Amino acid sequence: MNSMNINRLLRYTLLSLVLLFAACERKYEAPLITEPTVEEGLEPNITIAELKQRYADVPDRGSQLIDVDYVLKGVVVGNDISGNIYKQIYIEDGTSGISIGCDQNNISADYAVGQEVYVKAHGLYTVRYGGHLQLGMADTQANRIPYEIFKEKVLRSGWAKAENAMPEVVTIGQLNESYVGRLIQLNNVYFEGEGKLTYSDPINKETLNRNLYDAKGRSIILRNSGYSSFAADLMPAGHGSVVGVFSLYGTTPQLFLRSADDVFDFVPGLPNMGDDDTGNDNGSIDIGGGTEQPAPELTGEVLFPGSDFNDWALFEKSLNSYGLILVKESKTGGVDGSGAAHLVGRKDDKNGYFFTSTVPEGFDGSKAKSITFLIKGKVAGKSISVNVYNTNPEILYDDNGTMKPSGYVTYNLGDLTKSAIFKGTTKNAYDGSVSAPNWIKVTLDLTTEDGKKVVLPTKVGDSLIAFKFGKSADYDILLDEIRFE
Repeated sequence: MNSMNINRLLRYTLLSLVLLFAACERKYEAPLITEPTVEEGLEPNITIAELKQRYADVPDRGSQLIDVDYVLKGVVVGNDISGNIYKQIYIEDGTSGISIGCDQNNISADYAVGQEVYVKAHGLYTVRYGGHLQLGMADTQANRIPYEIFKEKVLRSGWAKAENAMPEVVTIGQLNESYVGRLIQLNNVYFEGEGKLTYSDPINKETLNRNLYDAKGRSIILRNSGYSSFAADLMPAGHGSVVGVFSLYGTTPQLFLRSADDVFDFVPGLPNMGDDDTGNDNGSIDIGGGTEQPAPELTGEVLFPGSDFNDWALFEKSLNSYGLILVKESKTGGVDGSGAAHLVGRKDDKNGYFFTSTVPEGFDGSKAKSITFLIKGKVAGKSISVNVYNTNPEILYDDNGTMKPSGYVTYNLGDLTKSAIFKGTTKNAYDGSVSAPNWIKVTLDLTTEDGKKVVLPTKVGDSLIAFKFGKSADYDILLDEIRFE
């Protein structure tokens, strides 16, 4: 860890210690004038990883009493100093991390980041929430430990030292269940919103999920409380480093900032695709060591030069003059680590075109029966609409009461969660959502809903196919292998 990060963590620890002298919801004891110590002979006899393994059978929303004299030793890596982490601390010991619920506000004053602690676990409970173990109590508010008991069970040892709580530098692709409860650092990452979105909603005190992306287009949720001290701050534009406590809710990866200082070293522009060459290349987080489902079988020919996205310059030459909107190259995010188009970002003013490709030289789609492509990713509240351009004059559309030949046929993907076949219509719609953690195959049947045959254009330079987005939605989609059969 470089000196800048150490200094940042030192400031963080000092801020926690200042709260010893601040007013809060409870009356604090006088500041310690001697270094805190634990009772002589108290030694750790179980690791956090071992504890999680021994209580692995605790059901979700269930709890189990710890009736063995287990003692954990760990370091506080996350607390409630900003209000983003609420009534709990996170500790880790080198094997794993775990949260400990505490029914008290402003516990960062006593349990600063970098504070070494011994946890006398006997009499506490392992509690499973969101699929993952925590330490707490049974039959209390949110299973939190009353503060007087908490102080007796979670013993401070020595003064808090920032260097005790250094984050592990990882990539999004390396994250898995073993990192739950641990402090991590992600480099070369950027926020959605291009510097225009706040971390959360301080007016309505609403917790919001924001997306954080890396150079390969992989993403993780940044979960931010509307009560946090930085809720009204704008997330920075450009790219830089983010530190936080990693968590899972079910199988959904989440990152919790401890304070605004956990976001640093941001510079203009997006990271280069080559900046991150470790971890999974499939654009997703591999939770629990699992592997991605194989992509559906591919047949047919590429629809236009570059439509397999392995030669980005060739793909860009195949587009009309409007180029790309909300589209980035993903060099390794495609099938089997190949190239892909990353449809990512948000437009709030109007619906629009991700891109439109044109008819290449020598193209003959007269016998085409379908267009296929692979898709993976998510977008909530809106879907994707595809225009396939058509020269069959029998296909009409209603122009204010007058039926006219349709220059294109529309395929609205709607709620897309699995491979599907669509027939053409004559009106764009963006209703629905996309939720596809693995590759799925979309087939555009080149017949309309009323049975008419779509005839692809053949004049070089004419529009061939267009992918469209709906306004006011956060897109995070990988697109690969556009073909025709």
